[in-house]
Amino acid sequence: MNRTLKRVLGLTASVTLGLAGAVAFASGAQAHHTEVAPTTDCLAADGSWTVTWSATDWAWKSYGDGNLGAGTITKVTSTPDVALNGDIAVGETLPYPGEGSLTATQTFGADVEQATLVIKAEWPNGQKGDNKQYLKTAYKPTQLCEPDDEPSTPAPVADAQQESWSDCFGLTVWVANLNPDKLATFTISPSNGDSFEVTPEAGQEGETFDFPASETGDLTVDVSVDGGEPTTHAWAPAENCDFGEYFDTCEGLDFNLMVPADGVETTYTFTTSENEEPAVYVVAPGDTQEVSFEGTPGLIVYLLIENGKNPYPFEFEWTPCDETPSASETPSAAPQLPTTGSSLSIMIGSAAALIVAAAAILLIMRRRRAAQDW
Repeated sequence: MNRTLKRVLGLTASVTLGLAGAVAFASGAQAHHTEVAPTTDCLAADGSWTVTWSATDWAWKSYGDGNLGAGTITKVTSTPDVALNGDIAVGETLPYPGEGSLTATQTFGADVEQATLVIKAEWPNGQKGDNKQYLKTAYKPTQLCEPDDEPSTPAPVADAQQESWSDCFGLTVWVANLNPDKLATFTISPSNGDSFEVTPEAGQEGETFDFPASETGDLTVDVSVDGGEPTTHAWAPAENCDFGEYFDTCEGLDFNLMVPADGVETTYTFTTSENEEPAVYVVAPGDTQEVSFEGTPGLIVYLLIENGKNPYPFEFEWTPCDETPSASETPSAAPQLPTTGSSLSIMIGSAAALIVAAAAILLIMRRRRAAQDW
């Protein structure tokens, strides 16, 4: 055989044996590894995203070298370094492919574009390996997540109610909260008083407030709910609310009781601090009745008005006139005091705000008549 040919054949055989040995050596070393795969879903509204990692052993059963045994995780390295939530951890046994997997999740902020996970393991035969040669990268998804199909629970809405009604003496305002899950705050502003706030407990009873009419007969009450636009309630008394007049004179207390022709029969019951025996006067529509009480120190006249509705109790206290001033060198005119009476309807209405739990109220409206007028 040609010497040159022998040399070529010998070199070829050596190279072939060398390559075979290298492949055999490399196969044994490179076969032991971990399998790691990422799965991403969608992008949250705030830009954050979540990856789910699954880890298994390599397919050593297919190599025919006998049962090598399952690998055990010895190290876990994530890039970026974000906590793993799941069962991928040092000391865990890797399942064989097709027999389950270890899983864990990571959630990244909007600034993270990609992530990797390297899992190192060791096998019973002493071999060690990881997934660096088979590394799979998780990329930030581009598709936004679908909104939650489950309807969110709507926020409770207040069921705030308000009403008003007028009587002969003033205006009554009723406010209530009917939804126990959301209570409204009412701001109540009477035209003849200070504003205040109230938050009634839930229920049909609510809270009721009485506002007396002024002497001019004007009265409105604004009611707003949780700072919104107010609703105005105006006093609108009936035309038959005139109960008469009274006079606080230097001699005593005089009452001129009257009922309008279109009114209803009204009962006036008087007692005094000096005589508890009641004096009862029933006045028919269109009629009048005069009643007088002589003034004595400390005199109080109690009056109960009944006209088929709620009874109205009141008090009138008599105050003596001032003493006549001493004579002076320079004569002056005697003091002239008003002679007109005060309307029971308006005066009583002004005092109605002081009624508390049916207690009598104190009403002092002094209308003096000059001594020379008597």
